[in-house]
Amino acid sequence: LTVGVVQTVNAYLTPEIVGRFSALHPHVSLKLDELSGPDIEAGVRSGMLEVGIGFVPAGSERIDSQPLFEEDFVLIVSPRHRLAARRQVTLAALADEPLVLLPDIFCTRRLVDASFDQADIFPKVVVEMNSIEGILATVKTSTLATVLPRLSLGLKGNDGLRGIPLRNPTPRRGVGLLWKKGGYQSKAAQALAEQVRKVVKKYWR
Repeated sequence: LTVGVVQTVNAYLTPEIVGRFSALHPHVSLKLDELSGPDIEAGVRSGMLEVGIGFVPAGSERIDSQPLFEEDFVLIVSPRHRLAARRQVTLAALADEPLVLLPDIFCTRRLVDASFDQADIFPKVVVEMNSIEGILATVKTSTLATVLPRLSLGLKGNDGLRGIPLRNPTPRRGVGLLWKKGGYQSKAAQALAEQVRKVVKKYWR
């Protein structure tokens, strides 16, 4: 069973999903590929991936989806950052704030850019990195800030970072299960989807 998973979900939720699934179905060979949202949709459409855990709504009419949860993006800073004590921050207040972000090949970055456009500001992006773990490590050891899904703070080693809610607007994304429309769903795929829903329900009641 080959599954495509977006980065933050793969790092935070996938270990528990895999543990549950493997305990119940030890004879199923499971392969998880960490991919960007568009690559997951392409893999699902082509049949290379039987299941995707990606962004919803899907960008193709050839893909069926089931929403799992919605997640806000937050400003993430170290305790030393000048905004670390704030309870919330407007996007407009970040107009001159040096940021480290994902490149625009990622849906996550494009969603952030769209929110900045809505606030009518141009972000000051001084560093781009294609790894969320790398971005968070950079934020932890510098005075740079980032904007990422709140789920990113659950990654190992990021206990000291602060996630500050963003307002006007609040960037938000939906995450869900993706299948090829009209495609065959094996019993293994259905069983995995069941474990995904159970783990999500544990954290998003």
